Amino acid sequence: MTIKNKLLGVMGISIVSILVNIYIVNFMLHESEKIQETKLYVYKIDSDMKNLMQSSTKFLEYKNDSYEIQFDKNYKTLNQHADELKGSLSTLELDATSLNALTKNLALYKSSFKNVVSIEKEIGYTKKEGLRVALSSAVRKAELFAKRAQNQDVFSMVLTLQNISKNFQLSYDKKYLKKFKRSYNALIYFVDGNIENPDEIKANLAEYKKYFYAYAKANEKKGFRSNSGLLGEMNILIEKNQKLLKSMLDTYTPELEDKISSLNTISLTIQLIFGLVIIAMLLIVINSIVNPIKRLIDAAKELTEGDGDLTKRLDENGHDEIAQANHYINNFIKKFKRLFTELLMPLLQTQRYQSIWKQQL
Repeated sequence: MTIKNKLLGVMGISIVSILVNIYIVNFMLHESEKIQETKLYVYKIDSDMKNLMQSSTKFLEYKNDSYEIQFDKNYKTLNQHADELKGSLSTLELDATSLNALTKNLALYKSSFKNVVSIEKEIGYTKKEGLRVALSSAVRKAELFAKRAQNQDVFSMVLTLQNISKNFQLSYDKKYLKKFKRSYNALIYFVDGNIENPDEIKANLAEYKKYFYAYAKANEKKGFRSNSGLLGEMNILIEKNQKLLKSMLDTYTPELEDKISSLNTISLTIQLIFGLVIIAMLLIVINSIVNPIKRLIDAAKELTEGDGDLTKRLDENGHDEIAQANHYINNFIKKFKRLFTELLMPLLQTQRYQSIWKQQL
């Protein structure tokens, strides 16, 4: 191999090393971006959950359909981010158990919220809607029939029943349900015994009772307090999701950092290997060039300053320029030796003849 080819080989390996390093850097940047995206999705889900809870809280506070629409938008965004996070976790080969549990709880949270919305619509956002207006109408009818009956006791008992229902609406205390039942039964018993043609007022009182218990049942299903009914289920799901989200952050953060560290280690190892290969190749090429040149210099020095041993030969093995130079120098030494021998022979013969002549004298 010629020196040029050797240098081209080293250059080729260097170029390959540079290209591999560029690929590794791009790969690491891509992997780092995926890791950063994964962490970002976790924080996005945290933000989406807060927005979801905020829209549901505002709906319960203001009873406005716009907050239900906002809830649906927030839920859709949250699901999109959850799907993207699931894809990132799959790519990075990370466990998605906590995320699956989180999305399942969110579906339950949405279902509970939609049931609450349905109940609120059934109850009525205002006093002029739903069970609220029906209950108010039944109360007014009961008062009207009590006045028509011209019986102060009946009117007083109807007012007592009305106060019990109002107290229930203010406190949502179940004790008022029992009081309502006792007062209602007492009123019906009194009407049967003291009012002529009681059927009309009894029918009105039955309607009042129906709407009151429907109102109470709807509120009980929704939840009298934040820790009961559907509201309680929603709050429990919120607590579970917050714990799951914290668990995800505690789990994924060190795992993602370990992956980044592993990528850095692999990158440095590959770069070190290629660096050592290039250094080794350079040393081999340098030695393959320098050592023959040193031998060539030593041979030339021997010819000019030493004993002038014309029997020594330079190494001609190889196909590079040094081997070719050694070949031509060896040919020169051979020719020089032959020429020297041809010139020396007459001189030796003359010396021989002189020696013989001296002996004869």
